[in-house]
Amino acid sequence: MKQIILSSLLLISVISQAQSYLIPGPSHGTGQQINSQPNNSSSNLQFYGFDQFRQSEQEAIFQQNLYDQARSGSWEEKTAQQNRDRAIETGLYVIKSINTFYGMQYTQIETITNELNQKYRQARAGSAMERFYNQSQISSINALSNELNRVIQSIQNSDLLIKFGHENKQKYNQAQSGSKLEATYNLAYKNSFQKLPNLVSFENNNRRNFKDIEFVATTFHSLYSQARAGSAEESAYSVTRNNSLSQAHQLFKNQIQYMQRFELQNIQAEYDQKYRQAPAGSQLEQYYRSIRDLARSHIR
Repeated sequence: MKQIILSSLLLISVISQAQSYLIPGPSHGTGQQINSQPNNSSSNLQFYGFDQFRQSEQEAIFQQNLYDQARSGSWEEKTAQQNRDRAIETGLYVIKSINTFYGMQYTQIETITNELNQKYRQARAGSAMERFYNQSQISSINALSNELNRVIQSIQNSDLLIKFGHENKQKYNQAQSGSKLEATYNLAYKNSFQKLPNLVSFENNNRRNFKDIEFVATTFHSLYSQARAGSAEESAYSVTRNNSLSQAHQLFKNQIQYMQRFELQNIQAEYDQKYRQAPAGSQLEQYYRSIRDLARSHIR
């Protein structure tokens, strides 16, 4: 019974200390820069929650050293162990809070994640510090995953989105095989390209000439031809090309009734040549033929 009461008091003490470290804040804003800057209020906090994690980490390291130096079975050893475990539990409570990484750029969270992973691999196997760093890096990776997803959702420029997708693909390829970090980068890489077709379609809606949208389609056709077979970007480029061709075709149908005879004659001649030069059976071939035939059908 005494042991249960002491354990309960220790847990209450850990939670009370940890809660005093946590400062709630508003949700992230959105921005167009990939490395979005934290707002002024979070900058003034100087990542207060994570600073408290650092304090707990340093206390755990200090008590671990005392524990290692103490005589086995001594009062000093037992006390150091209790203090170390209390610091570890406080640190884990803090780092698992949603506010701990508030205001950080994803690159800052990456740096922290890599540091914690290195310390985890250097810790003695089976030790309390190994468990501490393992759970800490998992919390850091979870925060990184959330921030990467937030950045993806905030990007409203297709060039930036493609760049961000390739950055995460490179990091995925460099991550340890089978690791949680590898899975995190793989998800960010795929989510970036999954968003691409809809984003480009939205951009195309603001284009007023069908040839401008057609240029977008041919650009993505080139990217598709260069992409690795079966990759997320290959699929995204293919869908984006086809969607853009469809949008260009629809815009031409809407504009054709306002075109002069000489314009239609030029278009039918231009697209007849493009049709003959396009790869046989390709989406571009079908598109060029359709534009040519539409122009011809309206020449009076």
